[in-house]
Amino acid sequence: TNKWSGDLSFGFYSYQLRAFDKVQRPGSWSGARALVVMPESPKPASPLGGETQSLYSPNAVAKFVWRPVSGVGKYHFVLRSGGAVVREETVSATQLEIKGLAKGKYDWSVMAVVEPAGRNPAFQGKSWKSTPSTVDSVTIDQRSLEKPEAVFPVGNVQPSSDRRIKFKWKRVDGAEAYEFKIYRKPAGQDAAPAAAAKVVRVTEPEFTGVVPERVDYIWQVRALANIDASKTPGAEGPASITQTRVDPNASFVDGSGYIALSTMVAP
Repeated sequence: TNKWSGDLSFGFYSYQLRAFDKVQRPGSWSGARALVVMPESPKPASPLGGETQSLYSPNAVAKFVWRPVSGVGKYHFVLRSGGAVVREETVSATQLEIKGLAKGKYDWSVMAVVEPAGRNPAFQGKSWKSTPSTVDSVTIDQRSLEKPEAVFPVGNVQPSSDRRIKFKWKRVDGAEAYEFKIYRKPAGQDAAPAAAAKVVRVTEPEFTGVVPERVDYIWQVRALANIDASKTPGAEGPASITQTRVDPNASFVDGSGYIALSTMVAP
């Protein structure tokens, strides 16, 4: 017949044809023709099936992730809203972060981009896109991070034998991490230079630190969200500010330390 079909794996091929007469004598080969067998379409990994991504800042990033396709080094991403293309980009990674998406519903898909690796002149300067992945939808929701509520210590606290105190606060909805800051309270002041503060980032709503006796401290906590691949938060919530005095005369046990019945919280 004048056609052939068969299964070929993803890759670059060339093919030639020649005819046979009635007594099976072959004719001359045709020139070589290029053939590209496309890979399977990428499979979306996140978000899937109408998930909602909450962004806590107008400049926060929404993240789209798909599974890699063996032998493919580039992917073409398309994001639509109401049928209109919002973002279209070719990337070398299996994820894309987009900043500043407005609240609403979006559809996204991704294609594998095939480029020749060899020196076959028939393929040079060309590229091909696979069929799109299944289209998945995502709803972008704009929200605000709440201020963490201090749990312990608030007010006077008695130092433990090893001078370690576990600072605790209530978990904030949407927080991916927390920035904890503590510094000595200068006499007659409610603040201190930023350079004097100890600053750490934690993922749970607590931090254990060593503090000396008979010192007034101010500790602050704020929630962080929409942290990108470089570990930079796209959203920072307001900070709670709490004053604590380490006092050996404080009483009333509270788990990891001792807290007086009288309390004082900075505004």
